[in-house]
Amino acid sequence: MHKTQSQQGGMTFIGFLFVLAFLLILVYLGFKVVPHYINHYSVRTSMASLAEDHQGEAMTVLMVRQRLLQKLDINFISSIRSEHIKVSRAPGGGLLVTVEYQVRESVVGNLDACMRFKHSVTLNSR
Repeated sequence: MHKTQSQQGGMTFIGFLFVLAFLLILVYLGFKVVPHYINHYSVRTSMASLAEDHQGEAMTVLMVRQRLLQKLDINFISSIRSEHIKVSRAPGGGLLVTVEYQVRESVVGNLDACMRFKHSVTLNSR
């Protein structure tokens, strides 16, 4: 059977261009944002490594900060400074290490993407 133009359905070329533009914008935003989430995963891995390496030795707040900053430096994480690391006493004993920071990424013009990250790990005293 032969269908006429009024019976046929589908996407027009203009509609396709709008969908394509939307997908390209999402891909562009992904290229801008995803590296920061990968860096945050490295921060979490470094903090977990710090907790595993901590073998019940008495560490001062300065020592904890220095070791964590060394691990972050090894993983090429430069967005975290000493003031982003908070070390306090954990309720069950040991030390609670918290890293809280934010990253701003310029998207286009004066539009920025702001990402806030926070992760904590407890260093148990054995």
